[in-house]
Amino acid sequence: MLIVEHRAFHLYREDAYREYCWSVDAYGAHQPASFIYLCFEAFRDACTEYGLQLVYRSPHATQQHFPWRFERDSISGNVPPRGLILRIETDEDVAAATEALRQGRNVIALIPSELLGLFYSQDDARMERAKANMAKIGASPTDWEFRSLANPRIPVRWIEIETDMSGRLFVTRDSFLSDGYFMKGYGYSDENYAQIKGLIQAFASFKSNLLRLSYRNAVSTWPTGEPLTVLVDVWNHGPNLTQAMMTLNISPKFEPLSPLERKIPPLRSLERTSFAFQVVPRVDGDTSLMIGATASLPEGRNCEVVFAPLTLSIVPAIGSPQRSSAPEDDPTLKRLVAVFRDAKMPSEVESLPELARVDARACLNRIRVLTERIVLQVLDRRSITCRERSLAAGISALRDGRVVSDRAVSYLHTIRVIGNIASHASSEPLSDADVRIVSYALACVVEEFMDRKLL
Repeated sequence: MLIVEHRAFHLYREDAYREYCWSVDAYGAHQPASFIYLCFEAFRDACTEYGLQLVYRSPHATQQHFPWRFERDSISGNVPPRGLILRIETDEDVAAATEALRQGRNVIALIPSELLGLFYSQDDARMERAKANMAKIGASPTDWEFRSLANPRIPVRWIEIETDMSGRLFVTRDSFLSDGYFMKGYGYSDENYAQIKGLIQAFASFKSNLLRLSYRNAVSTWPTGEPLTVLVDVWNHGPNLTQAMMTLNISPKFEPLSPLERKIPPLRSLERTSFAFQVVPRVDGDTSLMIGATASLPEGRNCEVVFAPLTLSIVPAIGSPQRSSAPEDDPTLKRLVAVFRDAKMPSEVESLPELARVDARACLNRIRVLTERIVLQVLDRRSITCRERSLAAGISALRDGRVVSDRAVSYLHTIRVIGNIASHASSEPLSDADVRIVSYALACVVEEFMDRKLL
C-alpha cells in the first residue's frame, strides 16, 4: 500500500464518536450528527481499493489516556508517505502542502468549511486567514464556501490545480470526503460517490513513474522445503507505461525456482498486471521474502517500485523430534516390499532398499513420485477429478471425497512433505531413517487402498 499522511481529524469513526461523547459529558454541549461530517473513515476505506493507506500522524505527544484509534493504528515514521491530506488554515499548512508537492507527493487541500462552521462560526478573522492561505496555493476563495455546515443537497465537487512541482494538487471541501457523504439519508448519492471515486483515482495517480507490488495469496507461515507460489500484482500508479523490465531481489534464505526478471506489458494509469514465481524456503525462522525490486524503462528513464516485504514465519517441515517417534519400516523396507507384492506391484519397489543405502534423498524422491502415481490412479478409477495432476491436489481430492481415512491422508502428507524436502535444496538433514518412516507410511496407505478395493 502507498502511505498517505492524513492530518485532518478525525480519520476514524471511533475517535469522532469518542470526542462527541466526551464533549457532551463534560460540557453538556450539543454536537450535530455525532461528527459524521468531521470523520473520514469511509473515505479511508474507499482509498484502500486503489492501494492507498491513510494514516493519521499527530504532532502532539501521546498523553496518559486510553489510546485513540489513530494512535493504536500508527505505523513507523520511517515509512515515507506518498500523499498528504490536510485542512488549509495557517501558513504552516501552506508550507507543509508546498513541501509535499516539491517532494512529488500528491496533496488534497481541504477547505475547512465544516470545521469553521461548527466550531468557529463567529470567528471572522480565522475564516479570512483560511481564505488567504487557500489563495496562496492557487485556489480561488470566492469559488468555495468557507463557513458552511454540510448540506446533503450540495453536490460534491473537486478541482485539480496545475503546478510546476512534482506532485499533484487537489482542492475540495472537508465535508465532501466525510462519512456523511457515504451515508444514505445524509449526503450520499450515486453522483456524489462517483465524484469522490474520481478524486481518489486522480489522487492515486502520480506524475512520476511508480509501480506498486502487492501479493494476492500472501501467507504468514510456510514449511521449509515446500515450494511456495507467490502471485504478484503490479499496479501502475504513474502515467501510461509502454514497457518495463522488473527485477526482484529475494532473501538468500529462499531458493528461486522461476525467473526473477519479468517483462511488464504496457499499462495505463492504475491498470494492473500479474505474474507468479516460485521459491523454496531453505532454513526456518522469521524472515522477509522480498528485499528489493527495481524496474528499468526504455531510454534509461527512472521508475520507482514500492513493495511490501512479505514477512513469513518459516517452520521446519518435519522436525527431528517429530521423526524420532514415528513408526518406521526395517532397513530392508521389508514391510513395503511385502505390501507391494500383495498388491501385485513388486517391480515398483524392488530397487528401493538398495537405493536407500546409497542415496536417501533420491530414494525419498522416488517414493514420492510413486505415491503420486498411485494416488492419481485411484482417483481415475473412481472418476474423481482434482484441480491439477499433483500429489497435493490428489490428497485433497481423496480427503474431500472421503475416499480414505484421515489416517491415510496424514500418511500421504508425510510422504509428500518429506519427499519435497528431498527434491529441493534444503538444510534439513535426511537419512535412511527418513526412508524407513516414509516406507512405512506408503505401506499403510497401499494396504488401506487394497482393503477398500481401490487398487
